[in-house]
Amino acid sequence: MSRPLPADFTPLRPEVFGPGRFIAQGEYELAANLHWCLANVRTPIISTGMWNDAGAGPGVQAYAYGGTAAVRAAWVVPVTHGPWTAWDIRILASNTDGAHTATARFERSDGTGVDITVTAGATAWTSFAGTLAQDVTLVTDVLRMKLTNPSAGELRVHWVEIRPAALSSIPASTFTLESGVKWRPIDAAEVDVQSPLTVALRRREFENIESVRQSRIETVIGWSDVANFRAPAFVATSGSYVTVLRVPFRAGPLRAKLRWGLLAYTPSGTASVRLSTGTMRAAGNTGVVATLPVGWTAPFTGNVVLYSDGGISALDVTPDARGELFVELTGTTATLMALTAWLVDE
Repeated sequence: MSRPLPADFTPLRPEVFGPGRFIAQGEYELAANLHWCLANVRTPIISTGMWNDAGAGPGVQAYAYGGTAAVRAAWVVPVTHGPWTAWDIRILASNTDGAHTATARFERSDGTGVDITVTAGATAWTSFAGTLAQDVTLVTDVLRMKLTNPSAGELRVHWVEIRPAALSSIPASTFTLESGVKWRPIDAAEVDVQSPLTVALRRREFENIESVRQSRIETVIGWSDVANFRAPAFVATSGSYVTVLRVPFRAGPLRAKLRWGLLAYTPSGTASVRLSTGTMRAAGNTGVVATLPVGWTAPFTGNVVLYSDGGISALDVTPDARGELFVELTGTTATLMALTAWLVDE
């Protein structure tokens, strides 16, 4: 059995599907294109520039710097069930030590991780990459970046991007998305010149197109502050809600909900975060409120707040329209340290 996965997407001419044409003249390429889209169209989940004011030098540095396996950033990430089993992690980094390597380690919440070696003397900003297996049993996970300095000098990470890793082949098995839509691979024998073009095959192709759409995670924001900050980017001390962040976005067709996950804290006392969208505000809904954890200690397991926690929910958005995400804080030094938000149909 052969499931075609070409190196490139092939534009198809309408005439190859006209009356009197052999099936193999267009149907094979159509099936191959569907497989290519599933394997290769992967939207970024995390895209974060690291700006740090906790370094030894004056002013703000455009990087997170290393320590002794120090946690420097953390992100909530959605896990899409299906054939994707790994994260493709890319960083832009430098190493001020010309003789020794440094290590950027990315770990899941269970401690499983991948070490990305940053070569000795790497200049600003050199690209490095690694692959981390997903915990496919989860709906959301938390990824942490730990930076270990070289023997002499400093590891500096300027940018981080994380997305599902591309597939090298198309599995023979089907998978079902949260909505119930199923992906079914197409074998080359089903679309050769001797095969009948069935209504069932065409319906399967249409459902596969929908599977590709639904499984592409549309991230509105995937951001983390530098964990060893001196002055955090988004903080408020007030008895009423203060807007600390506004994120414009456009929801795709049928995208009606915005799921989210964040890391936050207050050093003492009580603090809260409130999230809302323009759609919710227009309907008179002030937003979803969550209490912030007290304390900020690595690895920050206790600082994760999710849309799926008890009494909290995803946010309403208007499909196929522009929207805006509002983040508000109230309390004593209420501090937002990381935020990821992604669109779903729901």
